[in-house]
Amino acid sequence: MRTRVEELFLERLAYYKAGLELAHRTKKYRKALEMVGRLKEKYPKAAKLYNVEVIPDEEKPATDKNLRAVDIIWERKDVKYERETLQEGS
Repeated sequence: MRTRVEELFLERLAYYKAGLELAHRTKKYRKALEMVGRLKEKYPKAAKLYNVEVIPDEEKPATDKNLRAVDIIWERKDVKYERETLQEGS
């Protein structure tokens, strides 16, 4: 069950990341943060195993409403991931 939820979580993160470079997709920093937050709410079991960060455009100040997201990066929490997989049932 965890692997399925984890796959869905990672697929959606990759979709959001690819969308930052495509036309007619969300590129605003605040909106990207909101989408990642909703994704974490939808898949909490997978979200707790990853650190997700939205990288803003550094040319504009953080208070600008038109601030763009440049990248979305995620990294697996190895210690927590190992602990979760060991505690799973057979």
